[in-house]
Amino acid sequence: MIKNTIFKVNEKPKFLGQCSKMDSATIDFAGVTVGDYISTGVTANLDAPTAHGVVLGTTDAFGLKKTSPSSRLALVIATVDVSPEQKKTVGIKLAFNGTEIDESECRVTVSQQDIGKLHSMWILEMDEGDEVSVLIANHTNQGEIDFGRGRMTLTAVDNN
Repeated sequence: MIKNTIFKVNEKPKFLGQCSKMDSATIDFAGVTVGDYISTGVTANLDAPTAHGVVLGTTDAFGLKKTSPSSRLALVIATVDVSPEQKKTVGIKLAFNGTEIDESECRVTVSQQDIGKLHSMWILEMDEGDEVSVLIANHTNQGEIDFGRGRMTLTAVDNN
């Protein structure tokens, strides 16, 4: 029998939630310095039935905000599918309260018409009102990138 070491049997974590954007959007990097990380500019959909102490981001609409009280460790997982009009290197990073988490960066080089799958995860200490979001960069030029779909999950990982 596998013992649950994170949560007691039938105990829900103090907060959890997920959001997604399943239809495509265009991210325009005109005027953005190559390699700079910016908001995706897309609005995710909160999965309300599974949200507990989490709402959609208020600073960045492709993010999640913790609404439950007390400081907790949280695991955030984000995935984004992208496709460029020509070969490009694309990256994502997580942002915590608008500040980039450099260690969470993931990059992929994608050829024209292909789909690049980016994945990032990080553990954070979060207080009530803290927000985590996804940033994106075009490391090749200032051209557009098609955001195919993306998901983010946020959950408590400690048992306080």
